[in-house]
Amino acid sequence: HNVVPTICSQLEGDRKKITIAVVFGSFLPFVMFLIWNAVILAAVPPSKSGLDPLDVLRSSAGSELLSAGILAFSLSAIVTSFIGFV
Repeated sequence: HNVVPTICSQLEGDRKKITIAVVFGSFLPFVMFLIWNAVILAAVPPSKSGLDPLDVLRSSAGSELLSAGILAFSLSAIVTSFIGFV
């Protein structure tokens, strides 16, 4: 990625700090990815496997708060991926 050279210059080439930054900076997105997949896979019944999992999750819950949370999480994932390339 194009982030590594930036991290290296900001941390002045300190290998230990760079390693810590990369490992811990990758850990949170990885945990969020696992949680997101677990929620989607657990919430969608196998009988509806051909449908969009997010649509099934939004419609089955009946909660406006859950629908808003799903939308906010999805949009934040898209926005943060664009921020990483700027």
